[in-house]
Amino acid sequence: MADPLCVDSNPLARRSAVSLASVSPGDGGIGGTGRAPAGPEDGGLGGTGVRGDGAGALPVARGESMGIVGVVTGFASVCVNGLEVHIDDATPVSENGRTAHVGNLAVGQFLSIDARATAGGLRASDIAIVHLIEGPLSARPGGGFAVMGQPIELLENARVDDPGALTPGRMVKVSGMRAPDGQIRATRIELAHGLNEVSVLGDITRNPGEPANIEGLRLRGNVVAPSGTAPSTQVLARGRWDGESLVATTIAADPTFRFTSHTDKVVLEALVSGSLLDGNITACGLSVKGRENTVLKGVTAATRLDVRRVRISGYLDANGTLGAERIDADLPAGLDPARLSVGQGGRRHAPAQRHDAQRDSPPGDELLTSVPGP
Repeated sequence: MADPLCVDSNPLARRSAVSLASVSPGDGGIGGTGRAPAGPEDGGLGGTGVRGDGAGALPVARGESMGIVGVVTGFASVCVNGLEVHIDDATPVSENGRTAHVGNLAVGQFLSIDARATAGGLRASDIAIVHLIEGPLSARPGGGFAVMGQPIELLENARVDDPGALTPGRMVKVSGMRAPDGQIRATRIELAHGLNEVSVLGDITRNPGEPANIEGLRLRGNVVAPSGTAPSTQVLARGRWDGESLVATTIAADPTFRFTSHTDKVVLEALVSGSLLDGNITACGLSVKGRENTVLKGVTAATRLDVRRVRISGYLDANGTLGAERIDADLPAGLDPARLSVGQGGRRHAPAQRHDAQRDSPPGDELLTSVPGP
């Protein structure tokens, strides 16, 4: 039986499922013009542009695909006010380019799901677990920690796997979102048992006379940009850590938007800065632009956002620009603990083993609001 997977960036989320007619000039309106959308739109699927007719309504037509990019909030038989994406043991899963399994999925991970609308709801064609960085942990001067020199900050209520084991030198995987300045805001940190390579996802910078780097992490070795075109400016570098640089063996396109070969419909969450009016908002390596009928919630076109967590629904064009149908900035800064389904270690498991979503988090998978000392 297929197992529904709940992703935080879903267009049916409780904070997004509002009457589009209630959007006032202070909340944005159409394209940030201050005009409310015309017509009595009762409900709607989180501003995706598709009206909901009750239970079972989908954000895309049956048979069509969409990309869903965001944080896993839980695994449950029913996700009330959440977008259900059905998976089973045969669903293909990758983890930073490596073959993985649905058993590797966990609450707090950042996922990219290639989903198709079926008679039974949205079904995952494949899933990519996207870690921003994988490598050895190190202490930061003044407290906190870093991975390969990249500072790690936790979003509120981020998941940390076995925090007592987070000691310098341990290999970890970090899921989350990069702030516009490149800093990692983690939604989950887990120990990387048996991992024999490191990786980092981000924008490559090449300055004359200097080694290439990804968000300040120096690269050596096979630093060759991937061939072909990709919507995102980000790349995934994999290799080994020599204590000062990532010695790259491969540099691949960002796996987050691999589904763009057959669908341009996307719903994602990201940390953004800038304003639509200035045209300088980027999300997950994509340039974000307003459309004629863009619905804005908690923001106007002129609002200058400063590392704000937003949810964006829209369409990708051939140039890697995300034309937003809806931007919802009325989100908590961190993860909402009320929406985090908790099971064994926060991981997906077989239905016979499933725990109630309301039971307390077991040891080894805690809700933290601060970084444990190294």
